[in-house]
Amino acid sequence: MKQFCAKIFFIIFIFFSFLLINNSVIAEPVVEEIITEPVNPTHKSTFTVTAKITGEDVSSVNIIITECNDEVCIENEEYEMNQNDAGEWVAEPTLQDSSGASSFIKYEFEIIDNGEEYNINEGYKVDIKVEPKDDNDDNGSPGFEMIVLLAAILLAIILLRKKRL
Repeated sequence: MKQFCAKIFFIIFIFFSFLLINNSVIAEPVVEEIITEPVNPTHKSTFTVTAKITGEDVSSVNIIITECNDEVCIENEEYEMNQNDAGEWVAEPTLQDSSGASSFIKYEFEIIDNGEEYNINEGYKVDIKVEPKDDNDDNGSPGFEMIVLLAAILLAIILLRKKRL
């Protein structure tokens, strides 16, 4: 009978120990959903990011936007998110890459929950919509035509000088 009571006591002790450990562990906040409007922003545009984040007491959220292409990440900007009436966190970042080389955006979140800071980076990615270039678009720099024109003028000057001599 003593062994039976000892076993029961041991099982109850283990049970309460697990309850105590379980209650003392605070769960990390979770980013449940991210909505980007427009779905695929364009270069140098401002867009809206809405995130549904659950946690015990989320008090602050920052989003880090990184503009990348297949080879390298180009820009890294941090934006403070504000909580709306629906309890979602919203930011309006502007893409910074002026070269147009980036093809997608990566999101990372810095969340303050119960006074603890969490960095959540789970591969959140959004493609950037690449606007087709206008063939008549002049960016102010001379093109290949200018090089051909200068070569033709130089050749004409050389030939005229040879004829005079």
